[in-house]
Amino acid sequence: MNKLSKTNYYRVLVFSPLKRLIGIFQSVTAAANAFNTSATNIHYACNGQSISCCNLYFRHFYEDKIDIDVFEDLGKLKLEEYDRLAGLTRKYYDNKDMTRKGMKHKK
Repeated sequence: MNKLSKTNYYRVLVFSPLKRLIGIFQSVTAAANAFNTSATNIHYACNGQSISCCNLYFRHFYEDKIDIDVFEDLGKLKLEEYDRLAGLTRKYYDNKDMTRKGMKHKK
């Protein structure tokens, strides 16, 4: 049985490099298809095994713990605030480090 296949599926919240809510997806697979990456990468970013994926932050949306109004919170909800409300402890990149992640300097 695949690790990602569970009986309960969570929606996925997407946060920008500036740590603002920019999108909500129905599933890890939908987010992976939208960003042209594997579902495993998105899943690792959601559960904390990696900090980010595709220069974005991802979190599972725990609807039983947190009530988000998409139209009000889109662009306003901060990643740190969501993690605090959900009781999560995660690492973050500094804004300047996130935008330069993966860039290489040519000599």
